[in-house]
Amino acid sequence: MKDPALLEAVNAVEECGGNKQAAARMLGIARSTLRGRLRRAELDGLFAKPEQPKQQEGRQWAESDDSASLVLTTTQRIRTVEEALDFAEVDRDVWEPQSFQVTSHEQGQRDDDGNPVIVRLWNVKVKLRRRADNHPLRVKTEVMDMLVSYAPKIPAPSWKRSKKRGQLMLEIACPDIHIGKLADAEETGHDYNLDIARNLYLKAHAHILGEASNKYDIGQILNVPANDIMHFAGSRYSTTRGTRQDASGTWQRVYRTARETACDGVMMCRDVAPVKVISHPDNHANDEAFYIGDALWCYFNQDKHVEVDHLSAPYKFHRHGNCLIGFGHGDAAKYPELQSVMARACPVDYAQCKVKEFHLGHLHKEMLIDSWGDLMFRRLSSLSGTDSWHARMGYGSPKSAMGFVWSQEGLESIIYFTPSEEDYVA
Repeated sequence: MKDPALLEAVNAVEECGGNKQAAARMLGIARSTLRGRLRRAELDGLFAKPEQPKQQEGRQWAESDDSASLVLTTTQRIRTVEEALDFAEVDRDVWEPQSFQVTSHEQGQRDDDGNPVIVRLWNVKVKLRRRADNHPLRVKTEVMDMLVSYAPKIPAPSWKRSKKRGQLMLEIACPDIHIGKLADAEETGHDYNLDIARNLYLKAHAHILGEASNKYDIGQILNVPANDIMHFAGSRYSTTRGTRQDASGTWQRVYRTARETACDGVMMCRDVAPVKVISHPDNHANDEAFYIGDALWCYFNQDKHVEVDHLSAPYKFHRHGNCLIGFGHGDAAKYPELQSVMARACPVDYAQCKVKEFHLGHLHKEMLIDSWGDLMFRRLSSLSGTDSWHARMGYGSPKSAMGFVWSQEGLESIIYFTPSEEDYVA
């Protein structure tokens, strides 16, 4: 026989619409006593807790004339406003973020087979403001259309385009050149300025291309003019996040020099073999890195010998035979996350390729990091001079640029360009 006190507690809760505090007052008992009776009633099958609704993944977007709000709930890890805007595919030419909030929590759910699982959900709230009509990003499309219409017709290279070209690919890695950085030999041990940075970048390209052409039958060249090609962002003379930098020229001249240097490097590669250019963001001049990639695409868009990947994704990937190579600056996601980034971005290539590497800059020194599974992480060295802050901190490492020769089955060899002391004399 069921305990009448339990039935009385269940009925009181139902009459009060589930309000346990009101039910306890109705019965004249304490809430703790009511909770105890409901637990016993649940065990006896007289009372069932109402099932809590599961928080599902979703995206809510609301906009007015001048503002918008974005609310995301997702199992994908989101830590920055840039990751949130990329995930929601927000047009940043039109909208700029004003505030950002992210929280996460674990929640019990059931999988497709009915088994209980714990999932972590990321809850994101972003408030945005519409950019002014005359904002540079709003008029970028019009400017690009104009530039494309004036793209030059570049003379054909000396080599002939043929399916019988070599199967080897040369990847030129000259990251973190920091065009616009200033260093004085009296303070840091050597000079560094616009002309030195440009000359080093092009000298490295000439050396690596010459060595590769003499020793190998190169069929394709991968050129990555990203990874802090500029030292500071725009007229602020600071990094994208606001860290002040010593500048060796006006921001206009620094941008122009970086753009021309990147273009000249691509032209040098084009004289040897078909070129694929990969552009991705960095941390010293994030916006300008995108502009340079855009400028290269505008310049070469009518050239069948050059392909430019100028899209704004933070990480890029290229497959050569059984080799998959990932590219990023290396200042944001860490190694475990980068493994999942590569697997999500190109799952078929990730599964099929036997050799997988991620090439990262940012730290200005060469490091072959322990593999994460069968994915190898490689930090790349830099030719950049040592500025005042790095000299005070005692930071320094051997300077070099690298050329990776890839076969269809793996890394064939590495070609190094090592500068001399004379290369750093103003």
